[in-house]
Order: sequence, then structure tokens, then C-alpha cells
Amino acid sequence: MHRITLSCQQQQVAYSCCCNALSALQLHNIRKFVPHNTRLRPAYFIAVDHTQQTITWAIRGTKNISDVITDISGASTPLDGGRVHWGILQASKALLHEECGHLSSLTRSYPGYSVAIVGHSLGGGVAAMIAYVINTRVSLRRQFRCCPRISSISIAPPAVMSSGLAAASESWSSSVVYSHDPVPRLSPAAVVSLRNELLAVDWTEELRNTILEAEYTQAITAAINSAGYTTSAAAAQLQKLAAELLQSKHIQDLSATLNTVVYGRRGRPAAAAAVGDGSSFETALAGGSSGSSSSKSHSGSIAAGAT
Repeated sequence: MHRITLSCQQQQVAYSCCCNALSALQLHNIRKFVPHNTRLRPAYFIAVDHTQQTITWAIRGTKNISDVITDISGASTPLDGGRVHWGILQASKALLHEECGHLSSLTRSYPGYSVAIVGHSLGGGVAAMIAYVINTRVSLRRQFRCCPRISSISIAPPAVMSSGLAAASESWSSSVVYSHDPVPRLSPAAVVSLRNELLAVDWTEELRNTILEAEYTQAITAAINSAGYTTSAAAAQLQKLAAELLQSKHIQDLSATLNTVVYGRRGRPAAAAAVGDGSSFETALAGGSSGSSSSKSHSGSIAAGAT
């Protein structure tokens, strides 16, 4: 399945194009309109577009509680060696049961016309599933022998099928997804993956690192402010050091090298005394921590360049 991600402006352009493409449809072009939905069966209409030589099957997205039930019936079920959304599969079967005969009859009445199954949100998911089922079942596809192509276009569809089945659908199925819309990325597997990821985080360590980073920032700010007592080269090296060590969080590297850069040649500036109440930056940066670091030190080369 092809997936296109659009920015807000691109989405507006695409929406305008879709409206223009559908504007050729008149009331008499609509061959069937089912405005009411039920559980596991969304609303839809079928129309014949003579301008585009296309039979359009448009499936509505989520509107009421019956559609929501279809949406949340998202347990994955096996299909053709992959997994699919159970509720959308059932909705697709229901619509095919109702309309397969009517649709194939229209293709015989208009030989050479293609079939475009379109929809938004829930309707987009059902459209993609119907197109997959028709194109992969020989007995079904044979009913549409007069139709050269059966395809689907889905706007912001939910997660419908596993990656292998989606890849098999690329030649006839496309979807349009707006930026970071969560709906097309949400599935039971994604929820389980997120849960496992959150449980694997050491939140105590994350909190400690956040506090230490705030301490680093405070100490480095004071050190840079006091760098006027040193050479301009030392101040530049200090800024470079701050950027590197804020990423690595090497406490010993940071404290040792700041001592070398700031105090190495001119002694301790009075302005830097506010950083801590000890004789070096170690007191302020380590915060009394007795932990040690086995990480490779960056301080040697940086300090050499600074002095």
C-alpha cells in the first residue's frame, strides 16, 4: 500500500483536488445510497462517473457509536499469512456480501470502466480491505472480468493490515496520511509496543539525569560568564566543552576540564566562586555524588587546546 504524508497546506490542496474530481458527479450518477450504518457495516454510496469512466464506491468514515464499535473491534486476526483488523475485515465482508453482485453488474454494463473504492478514516480502511480481498481472490476478481482495474484510495485510514499484506497491495492501493495523525499509526500491536517501552524505562535514572543536567547548565552558565577573566580562546573552548559534555553527561570529565580551562593559568576568578562552595567546580557539578565514570574522557585533548 502506498502511503503519502502531507503537510497542512498540501492536505488542503489535495482536498480541493478531490472535490474538483468529484464535482462531475450529479444526482443521477448515484446508483445506490445507503445513508444508515449498523455495527460492522458503515454507510456508503455507489456512483458511475462517465467523465472519468469510473465506478466509484465511496464508504463513509466514523459517525456514530455503531461505527465506533467497528473501530475498536481491532483485535488482529490472521489472513493470508499476515494479520488484519478484525472489525474492518468483518465490515468489508458485509459490504461485499451486499454489493458484490450489484458492482459486478455495473462493470458489465460499462465495460472498460475501472472501479475506485474510496473512503475516509474507517471508510478508508474498509475501502483498502475490500480492494485487497477482490484483487487476491480469483473467484471474486473473475466476476469483474470486464473491469480493467480495481483500486482503493484511503484518506487517513486506521491501521488495517500487517506490513506484508500492505506491500502486496501496493499496485492497487494508496493512502493519504496527514503529518503526525495518530489514527493511521494506532493498532493493538503499537499499544503493546508502547507499553513495553514505557515499562523498560528506568524512570529513577531519568529523573536523576534531568536534575544533573539542570546542575550542569547552571554551573556551565556561571563558568562562561566568568570566562572574561581568561583568554578568548579558553572561553571558546569552554563553550565547545559545554556542548559536548551536556550530551555525554560525564561528570568527572566536565568538572576536571572546567577546572583546567577556567583555573589552569590564572587561578580561580572571583566571579566563579558563586558556582560552588568548594575549591573547584566538582562540588557544584557532582552535587556531592560519589559515583564514578568509566567512560572515555574527553578532557585531555580539549584542555590541551585551551591552555
